[in-house]
Amino acid sequence: MPDRRRRAAPRPPDCPPALRRRIARIAAVQPLTPNNSGWPRQARRILTQTYGYPMKKFACAFSLFLLAAHTQAHVVLLEPAAAAGSSYRAALRVGHGCGPEATIALQVQMPEGFNAAQPMPKPGWTLSTQSGPLAQPYTLHGKTYTEGVQVITWMAIGPDDALPSAFYDEFVFRGTTPKRPGPLWFKVLQQCAGSSLEWTQVPATGTSTHGLESPAALLEVLDIQAGQSHNH
Repeated sequence: MPDRRRRAAPRPPDCPPALRRRIARIAAVQPLTPNNSGWPRQARRILTQTYGYPMKKFACAFSLFLLAAHTQAHVVLLEPAAAAGSSYRAALRVGHGCGPEATIALQVQMPEGFNAAQPMPKPGWTLSTQSGPLAQPYTLHGKTYTEGVQVITWMAIGPDDALPSAFYDEFVFRGTTPKRPGPLWFKVLQQCAGSSLEWTQVPATGTSTHGLESPAALLEVLDIQAGQSHNH
């Protein structure tokens, strides 16, 4: 029988920082998934430019690409950190469907403390929100709010609007981070025609998602001074 055990994520090799930065820049603009056959070619080009020897450290670069691919297989936030008590634009990156199935809906739960949530409309997709009472009321622009958006749902209008598994896309909303620093976990339900993926796992302690098969999207709220920006 074939070995059906889940393969562990590749461990990052001891590669030079310059190489890591180059691959990270590519990963930020192009999803590295098994459907992307350009991995080896990209890695070889980077190594040629960095070292002048196309194959000398190819294994190092290829391992880094595999590591980036494993991370991008999850639903993640494009900007994984934000200042406490500030306006934050969240972009959830969806890197694949449910196996070969296209994504037809995406639902995200707002964590406690993330307030004034406003989703961005997406062409070809309907948009809905669910509101409810807040565990902790908040004040914004002199007004106190006891209820707020708790769930945002995007749904493809038709089959032609669904997100194919071979492509990636981003689902955007904004809100205000809590004044107290710490991790926020956005739990996501990704729905396809015949199945779904629940990105809802949270580590018992800390923020490392190593070993979690379906981690929620993490936002690190930091104790730093944000630039002057407001939601209007």
